[in-house]
Amino acid sequence: YFEGKKYALSTKFSVDAKTKQYVDKVIAADCDFLSKTTVTMDYSMILGTVKCAKGEEDQLPKGAFPNQPFLAYTGEDEITAYYFGIIDFLQRWTATKKIAHCIKCTFAPKPISTVSPEPYAVQFEEYFQDKFVETE
Repeated sequence: YFEGKKYALSTKFSVDAKTKQYVDKVIAADCDFLSKTTVTMDYSMILGTVKCAKGEEDQLPKGAFPNQPFLAYTGEDEITAYYFGIIDFLQRWTATKKIAHCIKCTFAPKPISTVSPEPYAVQFEEYFQDKFVETE
């Protein structure tokens, strides 16, 4: 479990400049919606990857959303397809969450995930802006 967490925290996802711009825009819009409309926090991103040889892109599974998968040339003859979405967005900001926030502020390492919806959205968005990196 711990090794998996370390790997997830250190992994970056290479995409071209146009895809990076689009991914950042989608994440920002989703975070804005979740923080202002549903007043939720503690959501996560699920990301699936599929690798294929250059020229075999048409054999990749279609995504559930427009513009997916996002394709990145990750090797001389290799393509990585990314499929992603935000999940687990049903945690409302309640009195219990506020108490958990106070406890985590005192004892947990930073950044903590139990924060009110607006700061959570900013934290989430900034984290994933750093995870999706432009290829050279």
